[in-house]
Amino acid sequence: MTELDLNLFPKYIATLLSLRGNSPPPLQPQKSAIHAGKQMLESLDDNNTLCGSTVLVNEQMGCAVRAILYLWNGWPGECTMSASLADKPESLYLNGLCHRQQGEYSAAKTTFQKLDGHPVYYLLAKKAVTILRESKKPIVARFTKLLEMADEWEPYAFSDIIESHLANPSSQDLDLMLRHVQAAEMELLLCHCLEQATGCSLAEAGEKLKREQEKDRLRRKITRKPPQRRSPSQSSTPQSSSATATATRTKIKEAEPRIKLCCPKCKAELIVPESKRGSTTHCTKCKAEFSVPQRKAIGQTRTPERPPEIGIRCPKCMNTIILPASARGTQKQCPKCRVSFKVPG
Repeated sequence: MTELDLNLFPKYIATLLSLRGNSPPPLQPQKSAIHAGKQMLESLDDNNTLCGSTVLVNEQMGCAVRAILYLWNGWPGECTMSASLADKPESLYLNGLCHRQQGEYSAAKTTFQKLDGHPVYYLLAKKAVTILRESKKPIVARFTKLLEMADEWEPYAFSDIIESHLANPSSQDLDLMLRHVQAAEMELLLCHCLEQATGCSLAEAGEKLKREQEKDRLRRKITRKPPQRRSPSQSSTPQSSSATATATRTKIKEAEPRIKLCCPKCKAELIVPESKRGSTTHCTKCKAEFSVPQRKAIGQTRTPERPPEIGIRCPKCMNTIILPASARGTQKQCPKCRVSFKVPG
């Protein structure tokens, strides 16, 4: 579980951080990816909602926040897509983390060399020394001393320690220590990016969030309708209400049967009356006109299945794009905003 005070964060970020439960993310989180986290991030259409702000002062930092939360929940491919739209230092840092968590240590160190420092390095070095001080492993002791002397984070040396540990796992205690350092790294980067995106500190954002929640609570309390008292005439005629309920149930039973289908253009799920079979209807979402299929006769041959498709969101405009499954790992362009991105493998 993160050591951060989740009450200071917007509700969606707090929920996404808490999905890991009581343990920090594994050193290779993609091996225990959290699907609920990915689904929640994909359901949030813009970074304003995710960051709990009406208007972001730095949209690129909002993209970085989304990328970190993807990585926290074990989705490095989606993290890379969102990070491509972040400011250059954060984009490089996140790409380096993705390489490291996927076991691509040479690529990770090459990326970290391009970064040449970051505002979170100083605090991260302090936290890492506190966490790793109790380790008896020589390589960890040398790393801790290096951090104390440099007074700054050393991402290349940390990559070497993780590579050595995963190649020859020797201690569960060391594994947990390294995971706590990695969690601190992502938490500090998240706090930095969120503050840059919203233009205010976490403490200020937390106080603002509490005020808004209190206003919302009072608003609901004021608008809540008081319970209505039954008049003597209403209480003396219980049979009339019973008759009304019976009539309502009868109407429901007699209602026309309905069918579920998908809009062929935007894939929205629609419910239309059974009597619409064979005629045309309109999608309530995209307004496209299409024919409602007839009921299949018994023994009718099935139509050939369509090739498998995947639905992804553009990392910039969040537009949903339907692509063939064979497009995984290739470069595609959003038809709406024209930004290029790599489809996760």
